[in-house]
Amino acid sequence: MIELDNIIEVPGGKIWSQMIYTEASKNLTPIIFLHGGPGSTHDKLKWGLRDLVHERPLIFYDQLGGGKSLSISDGMGSGLLWSIERFVAELDQLIRFYELNQFILFGTSWGASLALEYYFSNQTSGKPVVMILNSPLVSTKMWMEDAEKLKKGMPPRNICCYA
Repeated sequence: MIELDNIIEVPGGKIWSQMIYTEASKNLTPIIFLHGGPGSTHDKLKWGLRDLVHERPLIFYDQLGGGKSLSISDGMGSGLLWSIERFVAELDQLIRFYELNQFILFGTSWGASLALEYYFSNQTSGKPVVMILNSPLVSTKMWMEDAEKLKKGMPPRNICCYA
């Protein structure tokens, strides 16, 4: 197994990325993993999914502001750092860095929402051949409605669940 770490310039700073592959998988379509958060890390995805390296190359990265991607430009206010457009541009820069014509996006939670935003963006370097979305927030309105239904089904606060 080969692991290559990279630091990539993106709008607002630098991100850490790692490509993992085997000799047998190195020329296949890679999977780019988009972690939750924002502000989380690649660690849980890598821990749980690194065995896929025998099937295809894997690209993990920490989005700017999380994990090993800590370098943030001084001139970029927090409002600009945490914008969807900046995260899409960051992902696009990662894809350009690896010179990918084809790729698979695997997003979990916020990463799934980012995958959708990237897909529907007009300013992207390429479209994924497949997207795997795990627990995406597709509609805030629907999420709020579901949360209200779940809250109404909860027992009163004064009921204790422990023996």
